[in-house]
Amino acid sequence: MSKAPHGLPRAGLSLLALLALLLTLLASPAGAAPQAPAAAAPFKVIAFYNGTWDAAHISFVKEANEWFPRAGAEHGFTYTSTTNWNLLADSTALTQYQVVLFLDDAPQGAAQRAGFEAYMRGGGAWMGFHVAAFTTS
Repeated sequence: MSKAPHGLPRAGLSLLALLALLLTLLASPAGAAPQAPAAAAPFKVIAFYNGTWDAAHISFVKEANEWFPRAGAEHGFTYTSTTNWNLLADSTALTQYQVVLFLDDAPQGAAQRAGFEAYMRGGGAWMGFHVAAFTTS
């Protein structure tokens, strides 16, 4: 019987390797299907706009409201647009959205600003275009 350099018979090494393989197979659930990852919550974007300022702003809003849904379909997010800025004042309305966009305006009035600030303090994200970031105070 030949021996391996460490002194164990070659047949003994083969048996140990076979035993290790058998134990590995027994420890694995037989026929278990791979676990599918948990479905991620949909990534949602809401855009607020006025759409009445001037031709350039009106055109931008129109193009944005056409482009963002296509981008969402391609990149896995949903897009909602609204002229109802009062949704900002509802402390729970924005919690379902990961990003808030202001396309051509900014919150008007204390209740809208307070609701938006609460959303941001709670970890929300915002992107504003052009005049949306303008302030005199």
